[in-house]
Amino acid sequence: MARQWATTRTRAARLLDAGQWPLVVTLPRPPAGLVAGGGWAEVRAHLDAWRRVTVGEVVWEPVSYRATGEPIDVPVRWVLRSPTEWVAATGSEVVRREHDVLARLVAGADARYRQFLVERSPLVLRHPEGEVAAALRVVEELDEGCAGGVPLRALPVAGVDTKFFERNRALVTALLDVRFGGEVSARGLEGFLGAAGPDGHWLLVADLDGGLLPYRRMRVTDGDLAAHGVAGHRLLVVENERCLHVLPAVAGTVGVLGAGLNVGWVAGPGLAGHAVAYWGDLDTWGLTMLARARAARPDLVALLMDGATFDAHEGRAVPEPQPARAPEAGLQPAEAALFARLAAAERGRLEQELLPADLVAAAVARWASC
Repeated sequence: MARQWATTRTRAARLLDAGQWPLVVTLPRPPAGLVAGGGWAEVRAHLDAWRRVTVGEVVWEPVSYRATGEPIDVPVRWVLRSPTEWVAATGSEVVRREHDVLARLVAGADARYRQFLVERSPLVLRHPEGEVAAALRVVEELDEGCAGGVPLRALPVAGVDTKFFERNRALVTALLDVRFGGEVSARGLEGFLGAAGPDGHWLLVADLDGGLLPYRRMRVTDGDLAAHGVAGHRLLVVENERCLHVLPAVAGTVGVLGAGLNVGWVAGPGLAGHAVAYWGDLDTWGLTMLARARAARPDLVALLMDGATFDAHEGRAVPEPQPARAPEAGLQPAEAALFARLAAAERGRLEQELLPADLVAAAVARWASC
């Protein structure tokens, strides 16, 4: 019983599915050879032990043995009617404590998080019960980009202290993944919430010209980029760092990759003289990031984020786990229509890494030649 509690699938099914109850455990009958072969003391101990069981219902039936002459009553089934009886049957104080904590947390949680709490109990139970309850409140108050560039410790949510996110980072991230379909882990907690790290949001800067920066690649904070800019006169903003290998060499151009939803820095005074293009995933989240970037820089040009590109490569599209909410501003009419189409599509996510490198190079070259 205790080993079954430690099995994720069994634990989740028995705690969350009422159809699992009652649980009927078949008990082996004492073998005739033991009864007849001088093992009666062992059989008696077996019967006495089951008579002392007070958890659930022990079902007895008469069984005939040649050695006894008359039938004797033996336990044949153990019926447990609820998770509470199952936990009691383990005889484990550790299991009882874990069950009691999970029961209270599940009772107070939104239905979306109940399966997570039970299945991921090793993660959940590493934290004090009060911290988990606070995390459940916190994630309901958070939304994509809600930090607005401030550090996580400065977010005034659910009355938590400044070190709450440091103590509970993995738990908060996992709970937000439940709410947003894995997007938080994919983009990083700060990137998804639009929060600055201790020293700002570090971005990958790539010299696509080859002679503008002291290194081919370097890390720069969003604040430094906004205030001081970069060399050259063109800026290519790319959603995912993993796309660096497909970016072509372009004179006078610097690429900035991995900004996520934190794109407000493109409006900084240090970049006022740069032409700006944006390239991201063709899904609702990519279009949301495009909308935010264009709200900061209305002159921004979108690359490969149109219906024609999606149509040409729709065979490579996959389902989007949790579509974003439609942006209130920042999308052009055709982009807004594409957003609605992708949000409703069964496979509405075309990741930018799946586009052919020659297509990317040609789109960047066209933009740079304008």
